[in-house]
Amino acid sequence: MGDITTAFFDELAESDHQPMLRRAQGTIRFDIESGRTTKRWAVTIDRGAVTVSQKNRAADCVVRADGAVFDNLVTGAANTFAMMLRGQVVTDLEHPELLLLFHRFMRARQQAAAATAPPAAAGAGRARSAGRTKR
Repeated sequence: MGDITTAFFDELAESDHQPMLRRAQGTIRFDIESGRTTKRWAVTIDRGAVTVSQKNRAADCVVRADGAVFDNLVTGAANTFAMMLRGQVVTDLEHPELLLLFHRFMRARQQAAAATAPPAAAGAGRARSAGRTKR
């Protein structure tokens, strides 16, 4: 499990209030696995007020994922619900609305980060055809 996941939860803990989560109320526990080790983060949301702890506590919704998979969810390289369909993210879904609101929050956070990222160099990432010439 990478620094990406830890940084995500640290940043969330420092934020105090998230307007996008103003309709949410409950606790989501994230069980992030790496080999035989499981780290847990309990995210309690009370109408936008957010607290984060690493206590192994009861929660309204429990999400289990491998550390590398969760890193991809945090960065936007993977989608929470797509990973659930593939069995790479497991949840009890007792309160699916809580997970849905949190998923929307994560996607909005990723889009905001992408909007503030410096633009890529012109032409970077474009595939170039070898052996092709213009006529």
